[in-house]
Amino acid sequence: MSIPQTWGRGVRLRVARHELPLEVLALLHQRDGQGCAACTRLGLTPPFDEPLEVDHKRPLSLGGDNHWRNLQILCRFHNRSRGNRQLQGSRVPTWVARLALARRLAAHVVCCQQAGRIWAPSDPWLARQIEALLACEALS
Repeated sequence: MSIPQTWGRGVRLRVARHELPLEVLALLHQRDGQGCAACTRLGLTPPFDEPLEVDHKRPLSLGGDNHWRNLQILCRFHNRSRGNRQLQGSRVPTWVARLALARRLAAHVVCCQQAGRIWAPSDPWLARQIEALLACEALS
C-alpha cells in the first residue's frame, strides 16, 4: 500500500492541515473537489477567500482517525457549526450573508455560473433565503 492510502489510519491525534501530506490533500481534492464538501452537496460554491478546513467525518472524540477516508474539506462555517455532530439542516452559511452585506452576492453568483462552478441551491428553504438576500441586495 502507498503512504497516502495508509497514512493516519488508527491515529487519533489532532493534525493541522499544513501537517497533512500533500498526497493526502490531493486525494481529498480529487474525491471532494476544490471547495467545501457540504456547500457542494447544497449546490453552493464558497468564494475563494473563504477559509477551508479539514474535518473528520467521524470525530476523533468519537473514535475517528486521520485516515483520508475519514477526512473532508469544509468551509469554516460548516466545520465550526458541525462540531462533533452530523451537519444539521441547511442553514445559510455565514459567507453568504457576508457577501450580501458587502453587496457582492449577486456578482459571486454570476461569476460561479459563468465559470461553470456549482450554484444551484438544492434545498428549497435555503434557495428562498438566498433569493431574499439577493433581492435585498438589488434594492440597496
